Amino acid sequence: MFARFTTSAWVRLLAYYAFLAAAILGLIQIFPWLEQMLILDLSGIEPAAGLADLSLQQPHALVPELGAVANTLLVAGLGMLGGLLFALPVAWVYMVTKRREGYQKSVVQMVIILPIAVAGVVLVVRGDVALAFALAGIVAAVRFRTTLKDVKDAVFAFVAIGIGLASGIQSWLLAGALSFFFSVVILAMWRYEVGEVYPDFALVAGPVRLSEVLAPGDPDRAITVGEERLTAPLTGTALSQVRDHAERLAHYVKADALRKKGKYRELLLVYADGPDETEAWIEDLIPEYASRWRLVQAFPARHGATTMEYLVRFKNKAEIGEFLHRLREGRGAELVRAAELQSVRGLRRMLT
Repeated sequence: MFARFTTSAWVRLLAYYAFLAAAILGLIQIFPWLEQMLILDLSGIEPAAGLADLSLQQPHALVPELGAVANTLLVAGLGMLGGLLFALPVAWVYMVTKRREGYQKSVVQMVIILPIAVAGVVLVVRGDVALAFALAGIVAAVRFRTTLKDVKDAVFAFVAIGIGLASGIQSWLLAGALSFFFSVVILAMWRYEVGEVYPDFALVAGPVRLSEVLAPGDPDRAITVGEERLTAPLTGTALSQVRDHAERLAHYVKADALRKKGKYRELLLVYADGPDETEAWIEDLIPEYASRWRLVQAFPARHGATTMEYLVRFKNKAEIGEFLHRLREGRGAELVRAAELQSVRGLRRMLT
């Protein structure tokens, strides 16, 4: 399902740009004067000249047979339309890549609207330095405040401004190139999880308990009961063998972090003989002490036992020590050989 969605995201993005490019080329064939709007001629500009030579083409240069007012409206409309068309895929990529951790509606709206506003402002300034300084003074008098959850959200805002500037100086080519390459790079980074944070076993030094390997980042040591040989710290090769289990748990914790309330707080490892019977025993016992729980995975442990990995949210007044004691009584005396309990709050902070 995830692979199909990812493929669909690539297809949709590339199809949008292909359709937009075909539509623009078709319009240029019908209306040759549109080429002046879509491609800014930079060949005569010296590198040291700066922005002074990036003057806008005058409105009457587009369609001479139209009046000055009509040409002005045409230039303004095309400039702001370009900002909108090239901002839409950027906003869509933002929503796709942020769907796991949640995105801000205001950022989506900003990415769509900001290029239109910037293109309009560029058309107003039109190379007039005095007007540009006056506009800067007016904007400085108004405070714009927003809280961005992710530094990358600010990059989307900068790209939106760049698209608006390119559209405003009558260059859909520059606006399209910026929009296309930025969207492709962001989607590729998301697809291949560039920069994702997961436990790095290469940095683990010395013996470490399994629960502390799976849920690192908490200063408190894990609580252990039962056979010491099962809860003994891991070293060397044993650490590398739990890498996949740690990454799987990290995905669950990261997804659970999206909840506003009732997040999992503890990782419970149960070393048992007979995982099916043990799961039934835990399902009977744990509702007295926890408001939420989930069996994440079960995998072989040392000395012939099976490690059963639970994410749990114990009730505020629950006696956790009593729960661990009762876990190994009754039916549990024959099934549960040992248990570890570790907080996952440190791991959640690392992942979010």
